[in-house]
Amino acid sequence: METQLSLPSKKPQVFVDYREREIGELLEKLGAKVNFVNLPIGDFSTIKSGIERKSFRDFISSITDGRLFEQTKNLKESYENAVIIIEGEIDFWNINENSYYAAISYLINNKVNVIFSRSKVETSKIVYWIAKKEEENKNFSGFKIKKKKKDFREIQELIVSSFPGISTTLS
Repeated sequence: METQLSLPSKKPQVFVDYREREIGELLEKLGAKVNFVNLPIGDFSTIKSGIERKSFRDFISSITDGRLFEQTKNLKESYENAVIIIEGEIDFWNINENSYYAAISYLINNKVNVIFSRSKVETSKIVYWIAKKEEENKNFSGFKIKKKKKDFREIQELIVSSFPGISTTLS
C-alpha cells in the first residue's frame, strides 16, 4: 500500500472589512482563515497586499469624484502591494471611455495591480489565491508602516479601530 507524503499546508489568512461579509464567507468556504475587522484602508488585507474591491459603477464614480486617487495613494503607502479589483460588467454609463482608460493607465503606471472580476465568487477566489501564494512565499508578517509620519494619537486610533465592533468614532 502506497502512502503519499504531503507538506503541512497553512490556511491563508485574510483580514476582511466587516462590510464585506459575503466575500468573507466565500473566502472561509475556500479554506481561508478570515478575520472580520474594521479596515481603515481597503476591503481586504493579506500578508503583503491591501485590496480594494469596487463594482464597475463604483469605480466610475470614484474616478469622477476623485476618491480613486486618494484611495490608491493610501493603499500604496500602507501595503507592499496595492490591488484594485474591478467587479462586474463594463458599462460606460457616466464617463467618457478615454477617462476610464486614462484612470486604468494611471493605476498601472503607479504600480497598482488592477484585476477584473465578473462576480463576487470570482473576487473571493482572486483574494484567496493572493493570500495563499503570499503565505507560501512569506518573508515577513504584518503590515507595512506608512511612509508618511503620523502622530502617536492617529496610530493609536488606527490600531484600536481595527478591532471588531470598534469604529473610528469610538476609538
